[in-house]
Amino acid sequence: MAHDPTTAHETAGEDIDAAKSPKHGKKGRKLINLIKGTTKGAVKTAMGADTVRAKAGSSHAKHRLGAAPKPTPDLLSGPVDFQARYGGHKGHVYISTKATIPAVAFSTASTLEKIGPDGAVREDLHPRWSVPVADLRELKKIGGYGWKYRMLVGWSLSREIADGIELTDRTGATYKLTALPLRDELFNRLIAMGGQKWEAW
Repeated sequence: MAHDPTTAHETAGEDIDAAKSPKHGKKGRKLINLIKGTTKGAVKTAMGADTVRAKAGSSHAKHRLGAAPKPTPDLLSGPVDFQARYGGHKGHVYISTKATIPAVAFSTASTLEKIGPDGAVREDLHPRWSVPVADLRELKKIGGYGWKYRMLVGWSLSREIADGIELTDRTGATYKLTALPLRDELFNRLIAMGGQKWEAW
């Protein structure tokens, strides 16, 4: 596009003068901040209610716990150890790569000092469950919130939403991992490790 020299530039008018005013946009910004503050309070109340419901045994509330984590600069990253929740309990998903058969497991114990940088797992780590990577039959990405609530929570709290992953083994047992900030990294790593041929559906 190029400017047509035969058409004069509009340098005056009510809308242009209003845009040059130092007060332009302040009312709209105040209104947005008011709405955002009110929404933030409602979201925090709902998240607190989820905590209470999870303690009472609600499985849906357990899946939503920790889905909007506070940003931390020292967020643990893979490729061996991933922060997550299982059944509402905080813990770590880890991949044992030095064993005879590579496996994925979940532990609520502190695993930071028990897993070496080379992926070797020490004997004092007791996982809640462990599945050989070769036995994984299905990997499914899941979300803690629906898309509307996800947008609302992300906008009002200015946080990234941590989704989850569901693992299914050959026996049909399923393991739902939620509040997993590095969900895509774990998903990609598990797909790359096994000898399975995966189909997307």
